[in-house]
Amino acid sequence: KDMLPGCHYPDLHGLFRDTGVADILIQSFLPRHAMLFEKTGIQVLWFTVDYFLTLGSNITSLPFIACLWDLCFLWGPRALFSGFLAMLDLYFEIPRSDKEPKGESEDD
Repeated sequence: KDMLPGCHYPDLHGLFRDTGVADILIQSFLPRHAMLFEKTGIQVLWFTVDYFLTLGSNITSLPFIACLWDLCFLWGPRALFSGFLAMLDLYFEIPRSDKEPKGESEDD
């Protein structure tokens, strides 16, 4: 409740707020994902609903979740959003194009 205020309210206003923040973070830190999502019409909300409502617990293994939750209790929402970006990058990997110059990817 304190980690994601408003996410579990009937109107889900906190979820929509956090989805907007997540969208900006994706554009900033995972630009290839952002371009692919825009090109294919994938909405960030499709990823954030499960992640923010369950704090990632239905997506990955228990040891990973335990570490993520520990970081969330230590660092608060910053860790939660970082975990979202990490999970998105891990589970929605975008192959590097042969035409992409080395050093211009998100990994470098």
